[in-house]
Amino acid sequence: MKVLHRILERNNRKRMSLLLFCVLFVSVFSVPVRAEEGLSENVYDYDDIKLLGASSEILTDGDNKFSINEDGETVTLEKGSGVEENGVLTLPSYITYHGKRYTVTKLCDSFLYRTNYSEKVVLPEKLEVIGAKAFFDKTFLKEIEIPDSVTEIGDLAFRTCSRLEKVGISSSSQLKIIGNQAFIGCPFKEIELPATLEKIGYDAFCGCDLETVWVPDNVTSIGKEAFSSCHDLTDVHLPENENFKEVGEGLFSYCQSLKTVNSQECHSQCCSPRLYQDRYDGGTR
Repeated sequence: MKVLHRILERNNRKRMSLLLFCVLFVSVFSVPVRAEEGLSENVYDYDDIKLLGASSEILTDGDNKFSINEDGETVTLEKGSGVEENGVLTLPSYITYHGKRYTVTKLCDSFLYRTNYSEKVVLPEKLEVIGAKAFFDKTFLKEIEIPDSVTEIGDLAFRTCSRLEKVGISSSSQLKIIGNQAFIGCPFKEIELPATLEKIGYDAFCGCDLETVWVPDNVTSIGKEAFSSCHDLTDVHLPENENFKEVGEGLFSYCQSLKTVNSQECHSQCCSPRLYQDRYDGGTR
């Protein structure tokens, strides 16, 4: 009987240990629980984050993927959107989802990063922001028209688009910001910078085939080496007003063909990394 008692006692201890382990496991690894029954299907109660319905989701209408912006009226196009035909990728200006019409105002970061073989992209007509790396390394892209509604071209947006020969920006454009390295390594020879432009990021046009550049007087900041290594660049106009103070080093480094800056004859010193740096307060990158 004593032997039987010891066996039963040992088994009970094993069961209790197993039960305790299960309780601890469930408490640590249990899935989040709905905060209350009335919540949306996509709202979960976490300690440090809440996913609030469609605004955090990537949705689809068949041809396009998108996320609804915080204003509830506009959307951001995500990767894999648009319809391609005969080498032209057309992106929608509007998305209809569950009976509601949304305006496309933004392209997500890395929108076509190293994907797609279109030679031309038609952007949404009400687009406001082209995300960072949106067309990074898009080597088949040859031309693109920037809608007048665009206010910002993100960092590295068109970096190393090695066949991009035409970038259309009209005089009525609302563009304010051209990001860092936005067009670095692109082969276009001309680009119109609109009167609304305020900032040009560092390396923005480095290595482009630009021949002339007219920077509008509204610009207050140009980053380091923004036009460096533009070997065909001959003539430049820079703003001549008191608000134009932030100028990065090496603005025209290695621009060996540069002849005039603001109609003033330019010699070898134009290619110096310190050109214009001493003229203004500090410098910016």
